[in-house]
Amino acid sequence: MQILIVWGLVEALWGYAQLLGILPSLNGRFLMTGSFFNPGPYCAFLGCIIPAAVYMVIGKRNRAEEIGGWIYLVTAVPLMPVLMGRTGWLAASVGSLVVWWLSSAKHDYPARWRNGRILAVSFVLMIISGVVLYLLKPASALGRVFIWMMAANAVWHDSGVTGVGWEHVGAAIGNAQERYFATHPDSVFATVAGSPEYAFNEFLQIGLADGYLMLLLFIFIPLALVCIAYKSRNYGILGVWIALLITCLGSYPLQFASFRALFGVLTLLTLLHWILHVANRECSHLRHSRWIYKYGILATIIIVGAATAWFVDATPKEERTAEILFERGRALRRIEKFEQSNEVLSEGLTYSGDPMFLNLIGRNMEDMHRCGEAEVYYRRSINRLPSRLYPYYRLCKMFAEGECRDSVKFREVCDRAMRLDIKVPSPATDSMLSELKTLRYY
Repeated sequence: MQILIVWGLVEALWGYAQLLGILPSLNGRFLMTGSFFNPGPYCAFLGCIIPAAVYMVIGKRNRAEEIGGWIYLVTAVPLMPVLMGRTGWLAASVGSLVVWWLSSAKHDYPARWRNGRILAVSFVLMIISGVVLYLLKPASALGRVFIWMMAANAVWHDSGVTGVGWEHVGAAIGNAQERYFATHPDSVFATVAGSPEYAFNEFLQIGLADGYLMLLLFIFIPLALVCIAYKSRNYGILGVWIALLITCLGSYPLQFASFRALFGVLTLLTLLHWILHVANRECSHLRHSRWIYKYGILATIIIVGAATAWFVDATPKEERTAEILFERGRALRRIEKFEQSNEVLSEGLTYSGDPMFLNLIGRNMEDMHRCGEAEVYYRRSINRLPSRLYPYYRLCKMFAEGECRDSVKFREVCDRAMRLDIKVPSPATDSMLSELKTLRYY
């Protein structure tokens, strides 16, 4: 576990260096990101190491370990409230609670009864903490729940055995969102919906990207490793596993190489500990037990090392395919090559859930005097993100002017636009609303 503590300390000190201006942040919008691009995953990474430090402190196996655990806790914990990573806080808390519970549990009945009551109180406190975390950012929490709903819907309808592919996850979630709002236009989630690129849940992400088989493997393998860590009484590593799996449930950690490497290191430490301790007791009577240990450890290192290297390299890097296709489609529109622009933008819709692709296709159709098709794309954009004013504005303009004029549809869409609860008001939305009011009473 010492390697985890040293790794976590490097990350924590990196954050302090950014806070003091010694090192630059990797994202201009945030003061501290560590080696990550966002403070959320950074907070989660620091939180995942905390259970190991707690185990080193309360286990008191030797003085050096206890001091190392305290150094990490004193260094990392003060950073986490500043980073505002609720998933990291929850992961650290639950992982540490598991470590404390298992490390202090006794086998006699009165102690187990007493610890059971303590566990019940801890469970109640966790529920209260969850409510507090929700109240800190209620819109963000509601939006996260909605993303999970849409990702689960996409897994059910679109994934299948092979999945849609990592690069098409955002598009699949966007399609699910469009289906949902087409039948639930007044949903409470309308004001918190966005255009996510990730499922914010690695289990759903893998199920959507790689299909049902990989989802089952991703569930089975970590749970098997958790059981191995528990059976071999490796409670520090068990706590880190719990924290990492909670992070996988609430965020997208495996999109970062550091978390993928952490997954591999945890697997290696879990299996090595099992070989050295559990297998030692079971095989000590065998004549060739040393041969088993030596080559078992060597095989474990090779297999886990190779799998980790593949995992780190195979998980997709950040790509800009959707952005490139959008800019190309917009450039073709500017030179009035509307058909070619629509082809490029339609391809972009297979990579992204952003409704701006639909808006541009709608404008191309409108300029080609294909009013019915333009209306279809604008309404699809509305269904995908009901809180956005722009597609309502385009529809109203189309129904108010020229050969697409339709006073009944104009009134219907304009009334909906006026009642819209705009997610992010701006001078642009104010200008559009002002123009719609003028058109309405003209």
